[in-house]
Amino acid sequence: MRRAAYALSVLFCLSLAGFSLWSWPRRIDQSASEHYERRLRTLLALDFRLSAEVLKARAGVSGHYDGIVQTAAARKRLYRELRHYPKFVQGRAESEIRFQLDQGDRLRAESERLIERFKRDNAILRNSLRFLRVLAAEVDLSANASERGLRAAQLIRDGLLLQNWQDAGLMSRIQSELEWLRSSLPEADASECTLLESVLAHARVVRERTPIVQALTRDIVAGDGSAKTQIMMAAFTRSQQAALQVANLDSSIRFALAMLALATAAVGVILRKRHAAEQLRSAGA
Repeated sequence: MRRAAYALSVLFCLSLAGFSLWSWPRRIDQSASEHYERRLRTLLALDFRLSAEVLKARAGVSGHYDGIVQTAAARKRLYRELRHYPKFVQGRAESEIRFQLDQGDRLRAESERLIERFKRDNAILRNSLRFLRVLAAEVDLSANASERGLRAAQLIRDGLLLQNWQDAGLMSRIQSELEWLRSSLPEADASECTLLESVLAHARVVRERTPIVQALTRDIVAGDGSAKTQIMMAAFTRSQQAALQVANLDSSIRFALAMLALATAAVGVILRKRHAAEQLRSAGA
């Protein structure tokens, strides 16, 4: 009986060692898991931040593009880093995350091309809008209630209004004002002609560039990768939970084998002491 207990103890110890070695690759590197999850959340935040930075630049709240450039660069770097998965991300989850990364990376590249066009066209547009605001005061001072002055002032107001109100009727009215002022230039004196030419030049830029910048803004904001990032987060969470279940089961099995090894070892010790005590009694008798 004592030998059987020792044999079982040795068997359970060997089983524990063998199972531990076999299950070791299935363990979860908690640090790597948390790091990957943080990177996914950071990517989601960058998707939203990029849209916010573009909208700020479009509204003229931000006078530079540093926020857009930095956010785009950080997002590009994260897409590269996210291709290094934790070991437990395998099978279907890995395929799904890789597919979403590929799709998201293509969207990101297209978004960056749109951003470059947006930066160029928006800079030209903002420059002309600034000039129109300056020219508005000059037109008001020099208008002298002339029809040309009144029409130039109306053109400036309509160009500024166009930034917040995209309307086909307003666009048509601006075009009509441009054509009328252009045809009336020969009747203006030299100083008024110079002023009206400046108004026409910048109003034309505003008329042409505003729809382009609006379309680019819409495409950039609509084309962000937040939806794909959320799909990746869901796939990663499912994989993480499945790996945790396996790891918890492995831990329970190791604990059970350790308890069985200890129990059988304890039984062997008890039996050995009992046998020693019986031998002492026999010798005393």
